[in-house]
Amino acid sequence: MTNATATRLQTISRSCLVIAASLGFLSPLALGQDPASAGHPPPPSATPSPAAPPAAAAVSFAPSAPNVVEGPQICLLGVYILGLRDLNSAEGTFTVDFWVWSQSTAPDNILANLQFLNAQRITIHSENIVESGGVRWAKRRATATMRQQWDMSHYPFDRQSLKMDLLYTGRDARHVIIRPDTANSGLADGVHITDWKVTGFSINTRPAVYSSNLGDPGQTTGESEYSGLIAKIDVDRAEVNGYWKLLSSLIVGFIIMLVSFFLEPDAPGPRYGMLGGAMFAAVLSWRSVAPTLGANGTVADTIHYVGMGIMIVAILATFLLSSLARRGVPSRQLRYASYLFALVSLVTFASISAVLLSQVKS
Repeated sequence: MTNATATRLQTISRSCLVIAASLGFLSPLALGQDPASAGHPPPPSATPSPAAPPAAAAVSFAPSAPNVVEGPQICLLGVYILGLRDLNSAEGTFTVDFWVWSQSTAPDNILANLQFLNAQRITIHSENIVESGGVRWAKRRATATMRQQWDMSHYPFDRQSLKMDLLYTGRDARHVIIRPDTANSGLADGVHITDWKVTGFSINTRPAVYSSNLGDPGQTTGESEYSGLIAKIDVDRAEVNGYWKLLSSLIVGFIIMLVSFFLEPDAPGPRYGMLGGAMFAAVLSWRSVAPTLGANGTVADTIHYVGMGIMIVAILATFLLSSLARRGVPSRQLRYASYLFALVSLVTFASISAVLLSQVKS
């Protein structure tokens, strides 16, 4: 075989090998070629070559999940009372000037979602939010007129707990829990209310539980709970002048009734006139009690009932004395009977009033 023929056969053989390698039947390494020059990646091998990149090169660079703090965020909430005024049991309200603040590491704006559940109206004078060291501190200065359920069972020696009912409604208690800032909450020096004495202040937690999840898709149960606080200001009634003003018309009517028994019993006309005026004054006085106090069944009501009852008995006594006078009973005896009835009426009214007042004072 000539050299030319051998060279031609060698070229044909090599061409066949290249075609076979390109079709995947043979590795380019069988041809002694570099895999990169053949346009194909090297076959997988159990043993990585020294030039292979480290395994870390295959790690994804997607952003990692943030650290999640399990459990609810604890937020401090405080209230500082600057002033109290307009305590009105008839309307069931009082007015309070105050600061309220929150400290929290949660992203929530606590004060923006803080509800004053018993507020009739509220005016915000200023608001500030400061973030420092991962803590968000927010504060507000406000004036609010609060609705209050008054307990008048011990009037005029009553004690009241004026309440501010605060509830955070942004997220439920699974996420945010409110705790009172007892160290900084309280009353400003010199808080004074006319006719009342401030005796104490307290602030405590008050959860609100609802028999509904309020449409929360993340809540699997049919209930939800929200976190809140109740701030209480304890006050005692310091004077009873208002009580005596309330009874003044009744007392005047009672005195008129007593005076009527010093008239001649055989001339009942003037007596009936005075007793009618006394009863009219007593009824008007009684009708003013509930609108003034905002409650029925107080000791003031009871004393009015006693006074009007005695006046009714006085009208009956006047009728009896005039009947005895027409039957010829001596006027002197009738006058003594009238004086005695006036004395008994006075003692009875004073004694019952004193007992009733002692009961509500204890």
